[in-house]
Amino acid sequence: MTDDTLEAITAAFGRQMAAYTQMKQRSGPIYENARTRSRTISEAWRAAGRPRRVHRAWRGGVPYYVFWSEHGDPKTWEPATEAEVTAWYRWWRERDGLRRELEAAPAVNMEGS
Repeated sequence: MTDDTLEAITAAFGRQMAAYTQMKQRSGPIYENARTRSRTISEAWRAAGRPRRVHRAWRGGVPYYVFWSEHGDPKTWEPATEAEVTAWYRWWRERDGLRRELEAAPAVNMEGS
């Protein structure tokens, strides 16, 4: 292992520890950024009508959409209607766009507060 590699690993570990410390203490720029992102996404989910998450399942080689519960046990699957599937995927695309938009925000100070 070269000195540059070791230095990079040490720096990355330091950044991770700074983030961990801020999250544990619930303060600092990394924590505030995570909290803001979470609240923004949650607010958008509520505005979208709180769509339930659907999953594509296969039976007999035919795909269909279901709601999972109890860790995906097939005995508990509920079939989803086409409207529910459409609502979920519309939200999923919106959420993906919001995540990209929020990631494009200015970087926070990773060295901690």
